[in-house]
Amino acid sequence: MIAYNQLDASKGSSMFNVPFTVSKDARLGQFFCIAICFLTQTDILTSVRSFVVFGQESTWDVILEGKRPKSSYLWALHIALPNALKLVSGMLVTFTTLVIIIQSNDIIELLKDFTALFVI
Repeated sequence: MIAYNQLDASKGSSMFNVPFTVSKDARLGQFFCIAICFLTQTDILTSVRSFVVFGQESTWDVILEGKRPKSSYLWALHIALPNALKLVSGMLVTFTTLVIIIQSNDIIELLKDFTALFVI
């Protein structure tokens, strides 16, 4: 919803309503906020790692402690679906955070918005 509102607000201006002229301290703040955003975003990394570690040929059924035999349906239900949703969620959060960071034209506004997103 936040990403849609940000896209909708950019009608009649540049895409994502990006300010072209900002101060050097705001650019430096945007750079550091983007770096922090990527360094702290773990949903994307952990979901990809889970896909690699718990592939269909692995012993993922031992982790689930199930008495049922391995099947593609159970793998998709217990491994693929949750990790795919976690990956999509992490990508949407990263995209929304990046849009809000690049829309900031003041360092105080940038830090205020980034802190609010970081807490959520």
